[in-house]
Amino acid sequence: MKGTARKTLLLVEDNLGDASLLRETFNELSLHDTQLVHVKRMVAAEETSAAASVDMLLLAPGPADDNTARPH
Repeated sequence: MKGTARKTLLLVEDNLGDASLLRETFNELSLHDTQLVHVKRMVAAEETSAAASVDMLLLAPGPADDNTARPH
């Protein structure tokens, strides 16, 4: 779309398969005005959002972090 600013969606997901499914869905829906940026960990999300503008954040339930214990 002309005149519309491109939005950045930051996806925090440690499962590459799930991240790929979301990326495929974006491609199928032709969401060309949205850039999907994928990181595996919250630490990387913090670094990414500090370095560049992020418009939306999609946080997967329970992404693993080095300092975070996963529920069993």
